[in-house]
Amino acid sequence: MTVTRNLDEAWSRLRRLYPDDTWFGGIHLEENRPRLFQMMADLLELLPPATGTGSARVVDVGCYNGFLCYLLTQFGYATAGIDALAESAVPERTGMLKEIGAPYFEANFNELNPFPAVPADSFDGAILGEVFEHILTHPVGFLEAVRRILRPGGLLILTTPNPLTLSNAIRVLRGQGTCWGDSDFAAMPKIDAAGKMISYPDIHYREYGQRVLLEAIQKAGFEVVRAQYLGMGVSAHQAGWKRLIKSLPGWQKLQTSRLFGMSNYVVCRRPV
Repeated sequence: MTVTRNLDEAWSRLRRLYPDDTWFGGIHLEENRPRLFQMMADLLELLPPATGTGSARVVDVGCYNGFLCYLLTQFGYATAGIDALAESAVPERTGMLKEIGAPYFEANFNELNPFPAVPADSFDGAILGEVFEHILTHPVGFLEAVRRILRPGGLLILTTPNPLTLSNAIRVLRGQGTCWGDSDFAAMPKIDAAGKMISYPDIHYREYGQRVLLEAIQKAGFEVVRAQYLGMGVSAHQAGWKRLIKSLPGWQKLQTSRLFGMSNYVVCRRPV
């Protein structure tokens, strides 16, 4: 794969893999573009792709179909993916990771030892994008497992929904739920017949305000480098009034505040 240093160029290559008329290509990628661009910018600044011994190693914990691993390899990173989704749910993942030479580790994020097959100190960096809200059993323990597979000084970029927004306050006033998958959470069992914890990708078990989130990250043994809020991007599938609001002057700035930022965004390190 051709190595690039231009994020817009790399994004264009990625977008060509996914048609605009699919959920992933037409909605997910476009709405998450600000988060993904911020991740890549921070990785390139804080963890350059080239090291003295080769390429920096970055693992995407919760890699879904492997798209972020693909994006990372375009900048020269050596990548790997970890996920709980079965191959039948994302059949394109195997081919994608094979094409870029990225190892894959199957995991259950709600087991106390979620990815035992991954050796300790394996990676220079890790991405945990919109995953932490899906952890039920032991969220701090899950972060400790991520720290274990990072080398000392390794970088972690974590994003997770911010529940302390003005839009959620309005939902509360209207008597609506604020956490994605509330009804499914009540309806679905959490332990299977064999006594193993079930991991559901479509349920947010818990969403965290930034103060509680940072406490959990620090309890897991990470040092926080930076914490901020990020907003969502625009897709053609959004309602017209949403697209209008997001085009207003100053909206991008508002989305970096707690009341309007839809995601917590944290950069942290495993101590040396």
